[in-house]
Amino acid sequence: MHDEIDKDSLAIVVGTPSNNQFVNDALKKGLIVVDELAGDDYLIKQISLDSMDVLIIYGQNERAVMYGVFDFFEELGCLFLISQDVLPEKNLQLTIPFLDIVRHTENRRRGLWVTFCSPSTLP
Repeated sequence: MHDEIDKDSLAIVVGTPSNNQFVNDALKKGLIVVDELAGDDYLIKQISLDSMDVLIIYGQNERAVMYGVFDFFEELGCLFLISQDVLPEKNLQLTIPFLDIVRHTENRRRGLWVTFCSPSTLP
């Protein structure tokens, strides 16, 4: 499976140890340390895995991985707002910066909570 990635480029690997063999390999080899991560915390880190440059977006669960993916895109200039998403201008020469990020989430759930009032609940 490792032979499928071009060794002259940066591979972006996204997932958890249970759903991505590359993430599992990096953990087993001690290339990423996740002891300080809990819940929906995530890690974005560039490493060398089997002579390949790899950017890993890791979380202990799928929601944490999703938060990491959104953070990665924000590092590239995207904004995710309540009213709209804002994408940067098209750049054919896009370079991915060296990233070594650990983020601890403070809220298990994110988003808006909207309650509706019905006539029967109004004073």
